[in-house]
Amino acid sequence: MNTLVAWSGGLDSTALIDYLLKKGDRVSSIYIEVPGNGDKCKREQRAIDRMTSYFSRYSFEHLGTTTISPYSGSVLAMKQPLLWLTGLVYALNSQHDSVAIGYVMGDCAISYLPDIRSIWDSFSALSDRQLPPLTFPLIKKDKTDLWKDIPDEVKPHITWCESHAAIIAPCGECHPCRRALFEGIVVKEQSNDTSDIQQILVKRDA
Repeated sequence: MNTLVAWSGGLDSTALIDYLLKKGDRVSSIYIEVPGNGDKCKREQRAIDRMTSYFSRYSFEHLGTTTISPYSGSVLAMKQPLLWLTGLVYALNSQHDSVAIGYVMGDCAISYLPDIRSIWDSFSALSDRQLPPLTFPLIKKDKTDLWKDIPDEVKPHITWCESHAAIIAPCGECHPCRRALFEGIVVKEQSNDTSDIQQILVKRDA
């Protein structure tokens, strides 16, 4: 099975790649860059660069970056899932047997999965071939499961923060950072300097 994955450098999509490789799939990944996301995109791409060498020991290939504009503020403004689907269609080739996105238990998008799959299926009508199925292999797993299962070599490089201009990331304020704190995957520690800017999140091994 040759699977194409949308990879952000975060926990969910990184764990998805690891899961598929352990299952025996050949995995290709694509990073979908959204213009205007500032330092967030740079952090994610740095994380991907650091982890690619690890996954490349296996049947894995990172296809690089594709840029998708959401046309912010216009009637064509698109939500994140549609941007991901568009980027995946762009990266898809005839060797891919399936396409996977790393949604997990508790994600707000879970209730919209039938709609997301319907949009994907509708793309086939605009294509010169039947698109492979869109899958969500991790929807019965939570983030603590993912953190426990991924290789220790990968853990230090995963990015968490959704802040576009965080001076220190993870920031501890955005939803992914707060969720990781709540689930005990990361812990907040104070440095000797007690200013907010010096607060850091240290990933805790499960």
